[in-house]
Amino acid sequence: MKYYVIENDLDRIKYFDRIGIDRIFVDLEKLGKEERQKDLDTVKSDHSIQDIRSIKPILKQAELLVRIDPLNDQSEKQINEVVHAGADIIMLPFFSTSREVEKFVAYVDGRAKTNILIETAPAFVRFRDILAVDGIDEVHIGLNDLGIDLNLKFMFEIIAHRFLVPLTQYLREKEMFFGIGGIAALDKGKLPGRYILAEYYKLGASGTILSRTFSKMYAEGKDNFKKEFMKLDSEWEKLSSKNHSFFEDNIKKINKIVNSIIES
Repeated sequence: MKYYVIENDLDRIKYFDRIGIDRIFVDLEKLGKEERQKDLDTVKSDHSIQDIRSIKPILKQAELLVRIDPLNDQSEKQINEVVHAGADIIMLPFFSTSREVEKFVAYVDGRAKTNILIETAPAFVRFRDILAVDGIDEVHIGLNDLGIDLNLKFMFEIIAHRFLVPLTQYLREKEMFFGIGGIAALDKGKLPGRYILAEYYKLGASGTILSRTFSKMYAEGKDNFKKEFMKLDSEWEKLSSKNHSFFEDNIKKINKIVNSIIES
């Protein structure tokens, strides 16, 4: 599993890079995001192109992933700036059609890895056509905006009801690298991270974003952050020895917790 941290603080990034965080995530997405998520408690970053230029030289191990704005008439210019600033991977958010992805891939033109963020209902419905586009290196499945588009009360309903299974099975068949949403520390969050981690393993995910619970831990002390991160990674390794009944019991627990949350 590759772990991503959304961050632009250089001291934190040096530490994350040193302890084995796989990807530093710079988030340039602003176009339309505030309107979509205005009533939700979600992360809205204030990152910039200059952050990419500052971060890239200090990374020793981690890759630099940059999320750009949804496709618009300034996308080619933005992508060129992101490439020249040093991005290793460029993520396209909030698209609905294969044509948008074709344009994105053409603008990147092989100068960085391409990662498409499936987070709209139309993109999910059309995923076979979208994934037929040449030049897609990676996929990430975004739970926040997908939940909004599906008019759900809690984004992990998507996980609880196994909504992602057709898409993740298809991605596995194509042997594509894909990530899913984010993850809290093992025993933190309304839905503890350990249950979500197990379901991500079952679905075949290869990447996820460390949630704000980890940022809060860092603020409380680096050692606490590292301890919880290592516990998460260790738990992931242990999942390889679990049998089918373990994962069936796990999804039942998720379903029960999620239903309790949305009913309250």
